[in-house]
Amino acid sequence: MKSYICLGFILLLVAPLHAETYSWVDDSGTYNLTEDYSSVPKKYRKKVKRREDIQQDVSIFYSTLQA
Repeated sequence: MKSYICLGFILLLVAPLHAETYSWVDDSGTYNLTEDYSSVPKKYRKKVKRREDIQQDVSIFYSTLQA
């Protein structure tokens, strides 16, 4: 039972740590960032760059729990 609780906790931590960020430069030269693609203005969507900002390996959390 204890291992299921630990596994659930690990999954809760890992899920939000994987985020995609969208960036674009507007007409005035401002660098913009968002996590929601639908908030990118339509005229910039062809030029938007997608980045996967944060990626953590489950093994990092698992090793810290066992320490």
